[in-house]
Amino acid sequence: MEIQADVSSVHWSNDGTRLLTSSNDMNARIWRYQEESGCYEITNVKPFTVMLMNSKFNKNSPEKQQLVATGGHSGVVTVWNADTMSASKQDIAKLVHT
Repeated sequence: MEIQADVSSVHWSNDGTRLLTSSNDMNARIWRYQEESGCYEITNVKPFTVMLMNSKFNKNSPEKQQLVATGGHSGVVTVWNADTMSASKQDIAKLVHT
């Protein structure tokens, strides 16, 4: 699968098995390496309502709760769990720049 918009950031997970991308199509994506195919495949997509500028894995978060922070043109930083994300799950925190 490919992204149909400009990619604004790419970041490796702490264990090196996943990539986190954010793009101008207002989505953050988690890509996981698949041994069988030898390539990365999208495992999760988290939609936003603004274009994203940056996203990063938290290098200090525990293995069971891989935290991610994502920021965009709205001035809001969203913190969420990369392992349980979905549109129906609540975000861990929203930090608003004023």
